[in-house]
Amino acid sequence: MKVLTMVVMMLLAMQQMAIAIGKIPALEGMKNNSVAETRGYVMTVTATAYTPFEPGMTSGTGLAYDGRPAIPYKTVAVDPDVIPLGSRVWVPGIGFMLCHDTGNLIKGNIIDVCLETEEEMIQWGRKTLEILVIPPDKPYLMNW
Repeated sequence: MKVLTMVVMMLLAMQQMAIAIGKIPALEGMKNNSVAETRGYVMTVTATAYTPFEPGMTSGTGLAYDGRPAIPYKTVAVDPDVIPLGSRVWVPGIGFMLCHDTGNLIKGNIIDVCLETEEEMIQWGRKTLEILVIPPDKPYLMNW
């Protein structure tokens, strides 16, 4: 788990560097981004959190719905009838995440962000957020 934490921290640092040098836009600029204008949309959701490492909170495999690992700060569970699997979403406070997981209680305009620890989940709580959704440009392939 220490290696995973280091990888996630490195990815987050790279993301912040890319924002700082203008390679990717910060949240405020996302609504004016050309990809967002042509394919994306903004929506209001209720956001909760989960961890793939906490026994009894998930399937226990650490895998998302598509068969790939659920990665903290990069995976989000959605209702595929509302947000298509394979979409990228910009979540305030986290950044871009991949919609490749689902959940029994994730219905309608609810998302469940993957975090690393139970403490982070509790701190996250339940909040209303405005997110940017960029649907996939081609059908999303499952890993099963």
